[in-house]
Amino acid sequence: MVSHEDGKGIQEVSEQNEHRRRPAVLSPLAKTSKPMSSLDSQSQSTDVIEQGSNHATDFWSDGKASPNLEEKPAAELSSQRGEEGNGTIPALMRVQSHGSLHSRSSHRSTSSKFSSSLSALSQKRRRQREYQAHVWPDPHKYNPRSLYMFTLDNKFRRLLIRGIEWKWWDRTVLFLIFLNTIQLALYEPFDNATLRPGFHKRDVLDICGKVFSVFFTLECIAKVMALGFIVGHHTYLSDGWNYLDFFIVIVGLLDFMPMNSAGNLSALRSLRVLRPLRAITKFPELKFLVVLLLQCIPNLSNVFGICLFIFFVFGILGVQLFAGALRGRCFDIESGMAGGDICSEGGGMAECSEGTTCLLLGTNLGRGAISFDDIGSAILTIFQTMTLEGWADIMYSLQDAVSFWAFAYFVILVAIGPMMAVQLFLVVISSQYEANVEAQQLSAKDVEEIEPSKEEHAHSEPHQDKEHNVGGGTNNEAHVNGGGAGGSTVVYEARKLGEINGHGISPVVPHDESYSPQSPIERGSISQTKSSGKGGGGISRRASVETRRRKKEWDEKTMYQKFMWKTRLLAKSDSLLNFIVMIIVLNTLGMAIDHSCNFCEKEYCRKFKGSLELSNVFFAFIFVVELSIKLIGLGFMKFVSNVSNLFDAVIVISSLVEVPGIFATFSCYNEPKPCVQYFECEGGGGGLSVLRTFRLVRIVKLLRAFPDIQKQVAVLADVMKSVFALVILILIALVVFMVLGANVFGGMLVAEWDSGALTLGKQVFLQFPGDDGVMRYGRIVEMDFFNRTSTPWKVAVAYGKEEGVRGPLGLGEDGEVWACTQDEPILATPVIVGFPPRLNYDDISSSVITTFQLVTAEGWNDNLYDTVA
Repeated sequence: MVSHEDGKGIQEVSEQNEHRRRPAVLSPLAKTSKPMSSLDSQSQSTDVIEQGSNHATDFWSDGKASPNLEEKPAAELSSQRGEEGNGTIPALMRVQSHGSLHSRSSHRSTSSKFSSSLSALSQKRRRQREYQAHVWPDPHKYNPRSLYMFTLDNKFRRLLIRGIEWKWWDRTVLFLIFLNTIQLALYEPFDNATLRPGFHKRDVLDICGKVFSVFFTLECIAKVMALGFIVGHHTYLSDGWNYLDFFIVIVGLLDFMPMNSAGNLSALRSLRVLRPLRAITKFPELKFLVVLLLQCIPNLSNVFGICLFIFFVFGILGVQLFAGALRGRCFDIESGMAGGDICSEGGGMAECSEGTTCLLLGTNLGRGAISFDDIGSAILTIFQTMTLEGWADIMYSLQDAVSFWAFAYFVILVAIGPMMAVQLFLVVISSQYEANVEAQQLSAKDVEEIEPSKEEHAHSEPHQDKEHNVGGGTNNEAHVNGGGAGGSTVVYEARKLGEINGHGISPVVPHDESYSPQSPIERGSISQTKSSGKGGGGISRRASVETRRRKKEWDEKTMYQKFMWKTRLLAKSDSLLNFIVMIIVLNTLGMAIDHSCNFCEKEYCRKFKGSLELSNVFFAFIFVVELSIKLIGLGFMKFVSNVSNLFDAVIVISSLVEVPGIFATFSCYNEPKPCVQYFECEGGGGGLSVLRTFRLVRIVKLLRAFPDIQKQVAVLADVMKSVFALVILILIALVVFMVLGANVFGGMLVAEWDSGALTLGKQVFLQFPGDDGVMRYGRIVEMDFFNRTSTPWKVAVAYGKEEGVRGPLGLGEDGEVWACTQDEPILATPVIVGFPPRLNYDDISSSVITTFQLVTAEGWNDNLYDTVA
């Protein structure tokens, strides 16, 4: 029988276990009374785990008690105690042992329960994403209504949305932008209705421009109707990049206005080339640079303030010190003729000679653009000084006109401006760039930290199953292990080697030292060396047998097989590479010693030039032999798989094409003529002398022999990749300003008059009598100062061969006319009134060169002077 104290203790234990089970009993009841979301179930599961293992794991998911703990009433326990003849303590220990077993199993049940809840949550979210993915159009991407009229169910709007989401939509737009840019670049300033009446290329280009404007307008309308205009979170103008596109579309509509036909707004059409900037959103590198420049604008406000302060302070100081000083010229007292150099009224370094006096009646520097006569001209002069372009000439002129100490003004300005203030722009841009790069790195790091956590939650249940797998490993590992320790070692070694795949361990090839893809005889010699090193007689005999066997196989090969094998070894050998390097060095030396010499004055020139031509034939033959060896030894497919081999093949083919021209040149050198020049012979050879430049490309083959140089070239290639986005951005800016310059300044820039600059082939402007002062464009094609002293210049007028131009101007059939200059004009005779400067925008090639030179800031001030004039 059980005593009263024992029964009381057992009952307390039962009450404690019953108390521990109560919180877990309430959770399934709560499920039936109130529906919970996945997040609520997840939070409750977490709370249950925190309450303790014995509090949360005594129940299954259906609310029933776990069978791991056998609960018995106190009476049954007392009867068992009496039957076994034990005391109270063993009974209590039996209950406690059941509790400990239950505790261990409860941990597994709780973790499995928690992982299953997470799996259910992830599955629910995945189903939601899949549902949203099937819902089209995406309500999170498009507003419910566009323009307050079109809903997402509207068929017309759905058609427009499908169109703008089509991958070829943006590609087609970018292609048309490229065509539009070409159309704008083909603009010719002199092709207008005044200089060229009738329907011509300009009319075709205008029609094409209007077609592009219509297309881009329809594109804008389609996007506005699909996305909405401005009201909403995902509308057309909610994207800042679309503001630029919308502005260009509005500018394009100006082509249809009547005032645009007169050319008043023709310069605005160049703004359409800004459309390629829309592609920046497709390329992260370009977008990063543009955003960087835009973000730098607020930070550069202080730097702009400093520069403006320098401009105004030094501008006011310059006006006070140097106003009118650059106008000084020496005038002859009797004739009144003015000199060309700057003079000083007193105190300067340049003084007028006797019979002349210095008067401030001349023209300022830079065709009147550079002076300190007013604050505007002074700021322009200071800006040129800040760019460090031509500032020394201004300083010298002020020293001649004012005082030697004028240099102090420029020294202080250069020290404060270009050397200090301007460098602040680079500091701000560099700081902003580092901040943006750091922000990108932090965001990328956050994404990397989030992604692994998602993967861990997604794969938590499979990991739990693997941990609870009986046997301590996966099925594949159990199959490999075979239940023994040796199998575990194999699995461990295979894991280290990365040889376990989805089906077990991959086959391991035995590491046979005698196996090698070498020639049979070489393999036999290697085997002999290894066997002799080991000192084993049996191994040595086996190696000798292997050697004899391989030698027999080699002897049984045909001559063709032996030839192919040896050719392959030669193609891969270092001897061939070193020989070709030596040939390239000799070829380079031959090109280096070539020079210009007169056949009529120096006797060695014929033999010297002829020897160089024959040496090129010899070098070409050597390179052809090398190419043949590589093609035969490596095989065609392996040869063309290497880019450097293809590069060598192009050089060799160009050398072969040049061979007939070399023999023709050599024959020309040896012709029995009293005097012949080398440049007269090099122009022959079938017109292929331009291929001589490809000889220099052979030097590139030297990179193969110098790995260090190859590394440096690879570094330069990586650097070019990193700045590729910046190069593309600069090219876009060049195109924009090139077309803008052609539309604004095309045909309008005239250089400072100098009759001595008129030469054969010079582009000139001329005026015809009775042509209402219209300035025509032409080119000097002939000069005759002996027979035509008054009109020595024969000019081919632009479009002069066309009937609409030739008839009213009285030109000949060739469209040419004899003209005089404005220094000696003649009545009823065409007069040359000027010529364009070297930097101009009169055609596409000149526009490219001028814009590129301005970007380099070299001689930009000369273009400024011509533009201001």
